[in-house]
Amino acid sequence: MKNGKNTLFIKKSNIIIDNSKMVKPIIIIDVFIDSDLKKDIFISNLEKFKQLDIPILLICNKPLTIEIQKSVDYVLFDNQNLLFQAEYKYDINIYHTLSFENFTFKSEYWYKQEHGLSVLCNLTKSVEFVKKLGFTKFIHFEWDYFIHDDDLKSIKNLIYDFLNKNSRAYFVNTTETTFYFWMVDIDFWIDKFPKILCEDDYKNYLGRLGFNKNFKKAEDVVFIAFKDFLKEHESINAYIFLKSFTPKSQLNLFTSDFNFGKPNLKSCFRGLCKVEKNEKLIDQLIIFTFNSGENEIVENLYTIKFDDKIQKFNHKLIKKQWRSNLIEEFQFYKFPIELQINEDFKKTYHSLEEINNKIIYNS
Repeated sequence: MKNGKNTLFIKKSNIIIDNSKMVKPIIIIDVFIDSDLKKDIFISNLEKFKQLDIPILLICNKPLTIEIQKSVDYVLFDNQNLLFQAEYKYDINIYHTLSFENFTFKSEYWYKQEHGLSVLCNLTKSVEFVKKLGFTKFIHFEWDYFIHDDDLKSIKNLIYDFLNKNSRAYFVNTTETTFYFWMVDIDFWIDKFPKILCEDDYKNYLGRLGFNKNFKKAEDVVFIAFKDFLKEHESINAYIFLKSFTPKSQLNLFTSDFNFGKPNLKSCFRGLCKVEKNEKLIDQLIIFTFNSGENEIVENLYTIKFDDKIQKFNHKLIKKQWRSNLIEEFQFYKFPIELQINEDFKKTYHSLEEINNKIIYNS
């Protein structure tokens, strides 16, 4: 970094930040890379983050390649990949129900997010670390947030406007949770965000707020910590943000985490489905796809593996078209079953409880 009289020049940048109030920003990204596919996605996304011309810190619970380490300013490694262990009350969220002539498709899931404890602990540790280094603001990105080239200027202008105004906070929120991008003053963050370094810290914080054993995922905790302290201009609705600033970018590019991913996409509903008839599950699984209309055509190549058997299905659908296939010879006692969709989703299901989609036939 090169200091002028009243300005701070960020390396490689032609944008000047007013440093009269000693604004010193850093980008913090929590990274968990356990496959070549994730590594390739992150390296591609990292090139976009670097074009913002702000120092970058990566915090990780799994070692990063030397190539990735050398491409950023700081790496904070913690070999404790903490997962939630206690029993909680989970709120079920039925987030899509689609009705067809002879059946209903329902997609539901539980907010378990076992990895959320590491996310929260990493937030505490990384912010405390950059505070000691003298940084005053931090910008949070999800590691698989792909910023489209056409949206990069909008994001960059948004960030530098926040810094030049020495703003306190900018959160992208829904009515109940915080999205994957935010900017915040570090002192404000430390004052309002709970110091979570273990599961007891998490339970005690939620208990003090009256949630008792009700589970809240990491993004919910961020939302809860700040929702009562933000002024109107310090928060923006997620839908407005996506449409206004990043219409071509993609959140959650790696839609399928091998531990907790969901196969559905914005453009289509897809994947394994349980089957219900007369209010009872029957001993079958179905592959189902519905093109919701976001794209003119969606195509999904399914590969199913169980009992040393392989079955493949290709669903190529125009808008509002659906298709299904019965998984032949499969019965519940033959779990586990592996599902791969194209090159972006792969997961092994060990029980019915892990399957989030259901086909309900009309009586």
